Amino acid sequence: MNKKKPNAAHTKTLDGVQEITPEYYSEFIQLHDKSFPNTYYTGKEILDLLNENNKLFVCIKQECLAGYCYISGNPAFQEGNIEFIAVPDEFRKQGIGKDLLCKGLDFLFFDLDVEEITMCVDFSNQGAIRLYESVGFNKEDVLDYYKVKI
Repeated sequence: MNKKKPNAAHTKTLDGVQEITPEYYSEFIQLHDKSFPNTYYTGKEILDLLNENNKLFVCIKQECLAGYCYISGNPAFQEGNIEFIAVPDEFRKQGIGKDLLCKGLDFLFFDLDVEEITMCVDFSNQGAIRLYESVGFNKEDVLDYYKVKI
């Protein structure tokens, strides 16, 4: 999926959304590793990748981690990626995923000045696809992949 740079920044106040702070590292690692087992980055590896272009935004509700969005940007090529986004079951259907996504988009488009953001999402994850389409993402390509059993 892909999204081109809009004309204006997202203006909604994002209640509880902030960059991650050390007191939430452990909760983040647990949520990420549970939500995305066997993926290309562990929660610990994501924390190690954080810098001025790679950010981890979290939503804090009732002093608990209510979700996160990890983004990576490459200003030299004016491109960015939404790498991972997850919200625990007990916090779903509250707009948290959309708030986190909008925070990541704003950072990429307006702080890093990227022109295009891409992401890959499992075709069967229709909830995620609806979320991305609700903020302006478009389907660009459908990838097939195969697993070789040895």
